[in-house]
Amino acid sequence: MPARALPWTCHWDHIAGSLYTEHPATPAVWICEYPYRTLRAEGPNEDCAGCPVWEELVRARRRAAAEKISALERVPVNR
Repeated sequence: MPARALPWTCHWDHIAGSLYTEHPATPAVWICEYPYRTLRAEGPNEDCAGCPVWEELVRARRRAAAEKISALERVPVNR
């Protein structure tokens, strides 16, 4: 199932910093929606195993890698 069709929408976003400073920082955080909302300093990784969004990201990476390998296998070799 494509990630966009899932009810969970894990994503990068910025959170507002302090309202009491002239230039508040807005750090980027990974917002994980599965199984409950969690903020992470790093993006998704193996700790997300079981999350449908993570599983789809892994499948997409594998498909992309397989396509690159397939394209390289079709390149003629000059000897």
